Amino acid sequence: MTISVYPKQGEESKKRVLEQIKTYKPGGILVMQGTPVKSAKWINEFQDTSKVPLLIAIDGEWGLSMRIDSVMKFPYAQAVGAVQDSTLVYKMGHDIAAQLKMMGIHLNFAPVADINTNPRNPVINFRSFGEDKVNVAEKVWWVSKGMQDNGVIPVAKHFPGHGDTDTDSHKALPILNHSKLRMDSLESYPFRYASARGISGIMTAHLSVPSIDNSGTPSSLSKNI
Repeated sequence: MTISVYPKQGEESKKRVLEQIKTYKPGGILVMQGTPVKSAKWINEFQDTSKVPLLIAIDGEWGLSMRIDSVMKFPYAQAVGAVQDSTLVYKMGHDIAAQLKMMGIHLNFAPVADINTNPRNPVINFRSFGEDKVNVAEKVWWVSKGMQDNGVIPVAKHFPGHGDTDTDSHKALPILNHSKLRMDSLESYPFRYASARGISGIMTAHLSVPSIDNSGTPSSLSKNI
């Protein structure tokens, strides 16, 4: 289990997390909002408190700046999707990993491997590398490989594919009524591509996909999916 922490908040928030670590012994923490120095200090204090080394995670799609202030911001995925030189994409992943490691972060919930097929999508849009599945797959892999080669675990998201939704899955359960053939050939293509090349992590989405699991179980809890 992983608990979220907010270094932007005060000492009372930190004390609550320290108590949670002592009581529940979580396996990791997810860093949400904070400054570089304060976040690093909190991470070190949590590690010192935990009897088992904590796996430290962050949502760093455009680097630390997605959650940490006062640091450089890497380009959004939409801009990276237009880059023709895969070496630059790899280098970006490598450099993102370098900054995460300086903070004591091991796990990056990125990159987004969803294909931007729905202009009404409220949660993906510029977070996707684009509309072409092959281009998206290649960008996902090169960013991921850059991170992996520099010692940070990448996690491609949101399987089996959140690109063609018009509902925010943080607030409701989007339904994808595509056939399994369509899901396998388009939505999940970048995940299959990255998986075949050895990506370390994949995050499941909160979606309903009746063609694969008609029980209404969200994909994040579905054995079939």
